[in-house]
Amino acid sequence: MIAAVTGFIVWKSHATIDLAKEEPPFNSMALPLKRVNGDIMLDSGPTVCVKITDSKGDSYKFVFPNDPELGRDGYHGAFEPYAPGAVAFKDSSRARTIVLQWLGEVRGQDEGIDRAFKHLSQQNQSSMIRVPREVISGIFK
Repeated sequence: MIAAVTGFIVWKSHATIDLAKEEPPFNSMALPLKRVNGDIMLDSGPTVCVKITDSKGDSYKFVFPNDPELGRDGYHGAFEPYAPGAVAFKDSSRARTIVLQWLGEVRGQDEGIDRAFKHLSQQNQSSMIRVPREVISGIFK
């Protein structure tokens, strides 16, 4: 039973994403990916920047800031949320999950990729748990 569950988890982690059902630019990307690059910018964030080249040779830029002023929404088309061409994702959480999976598949190949994976993972985890300060303060009274 344990082997079956472990096998399913491994299969699930490498399952192909159906990009046709995703929002732009994911739905125009051609798999398999040729290259995945990533790193962080140490601004008020850190901000995770990822560049992906698909099998057609088209490049896509993604940025996931962790900034109190900009928020935590993801953007594509630029490495800075306020740069010309930057477009906010409709579903930043889903975009973060897709990019995180691709970074995870190339982890260990480059320190920048490892940093991007680590910080994007932390953003993904902390975005799932949002508890107001008042609630936490009330628990410890």
